[in-house]
Amino acid sequence: MKTNAYLWSKFLLGDNRALGELYEHLFEPLVFVSYYFVKNNDTARDIVSELFVHLLSSSVENRQQKWQSIEDIHFYLNKMIRNKSIDHLRKTQNQHRILKGIDFPTVHSIEVFPNEMLNELPDQEREIIGLHLDGFNNHELADRFHLSEKTIRNKLSLSRKKMLRYFKTVLILFS
Repeated sequence: MKTNAYLWSKFLLGDNRALGELYEHLFEPLVFVSYYFVKNNDTARDIVSELFVHLLSSSVENRQQKWQSIEDIHFYLNKMIRNKSIDHLRKTQNQHRILKGIDFPTVHSIEVFPNEMLNELPDQEREIIGLHLDGFNNHELADRFHLSEKTIRNKLSLSRKKMLRYFKTVLILFS
């Protein structure tokens, strides 16, 4: 039987089948790790699958640069799954926080989607709220846009209000 370390070294050299074997060996244990955080089996399976797709899509040069020094692949993948699961939770919490209080019903068979409302925002506000939905916190956004955290909070609040105003306008037009 091939060890995980052997399969990892073969993958780093360009053998994608070796990653497939690692996937078969480690998929269920990694799903278990992810499930501990996300508490949903389908989501946990998606997170693990996405990690392996990410690994597979990297070039051989990139693999060797980023991952050559890893000694314990099982530990490393567990840590990556833990981080990706926590990122998923952050993203989900941010989405709920941003969209709370906005109801998106069907209005006379016209569905109003949050993405349509996002398109009504100015570019910077749309980018800020999109990144916030993707899990960036206010501090990270402030650094990225060279703004204060208070300005980011205000922009997020104003964006929510604009989206709600857009929703109410659509509701009035189609009622």
